Amino acid sequence: MIRSLCILFCLIYCGISGAQSDSMTIEGYTRNFEFIKPVDLKPGASLVFVLHGSGGNGKGQMTSTKQFISQVSNENVMLVYPTGYKNYWNECRKEASSDANKLDINEQAFFKSMIDYFTKNFKINTHHVFAVGTSGGGHMCYKLAMTMPGSIRAITAIIANLPDTNNLDCADATKALPVMIVNGTADPTNPYDGGYMGSPTFKMGNVRSTERSFAYWS
Repeated sequence: MIRSLCILFCLIYCGISGAQSDSMTIEGYTRNFEFIKPVDLKPGASLVFVLHGSGGNGKGQMTSTKQFISQVSNENVMLVYPTGYKNYWNECRKEASSDANKLDINEQAFFKSMIDYFTKNFKINTHHVFAVGTSGGGHMCYKLAMTMPGSIRAITAIIANLPDTNNLDCADATKALPVMIVNGTADPTNPYDGGYMGSPTFKMGNVRSTERSFAYWS
């Protein structure tokens, strides 16, 4: 059974052409990331961070987005799948109960270092850096747009409403960026109309409605 599962994982993960892994140390913490280098990658490629949800990781996000990977395989795009600290991001929800939030993990330094890494090693276009994330990854996209507007060209937040004013521990955005938000109207975890996010095992605090989240960025 274990052998079969290992073979299945290899067929899924190892079958992704150009998949590679690396890590770096940021303020004493080891941070990991996966990436996909197209065979015909040229200098000046766009860099796209694809961010997993709370409790996930970069490898899992890579395997769950194989269709997305195939769609951009002919584009000059470098896809990067970072992993949050202990599988969580230190995003802008003040009440988040994750260790990443409690320790105030320096995500900006991590993403800045990754941008430098891909600039040095693959000559990516630093003016074409994007981020797309799901759930907690969507919240991390909001943080990048708020705190690193000079480094991020645009974001897409999926299943994520902006933290409410009483739950926001990031400085307000000072620069307009293109933002796409994709939410479900019947989502019980990320309430479309805003409200509290949490469960008996974790808490994330209040978030704005989808309309208020759109209004903030507009």
